[in-house]
Amino acid sequence: MISFEKRFYDNIREGKITLAFRHWDTLRVLRGKIYRSHNIGLLRIIDVDFKRIQNINMDEMRRCGFETAEEFYADFSLHAETEVDFERDRAVKIEFE
Repeated sequence: MISFEKRFYDNIREGKITLAFRHWDTLRVLRGKIYRSHNIGLLRIIDVDFKRIQNINMDEMRRCGFETAEEFYADFSLHAETEVDFERDRAVKIEFE
């Protein structure tokens, strides 16, 4: 299962949000698999890989539903399982449809 905040539900259903980043130490979803997302439905994972957080660009942040880098970083920190070092840490990049 992949979970998202309620504020993102409509944009995910409409295909406006197609990317998510998670502060995981391992890949917890697999490319090509279909996962259930509470209150959204089924999501097919198109691609999943690690990416350094400092290399996440503004286009990717917008595809996650954020308008500014500050908003993305604040939300990422809020939902991270451990403290985030934005210069050194990596995130799991999850592209879905």
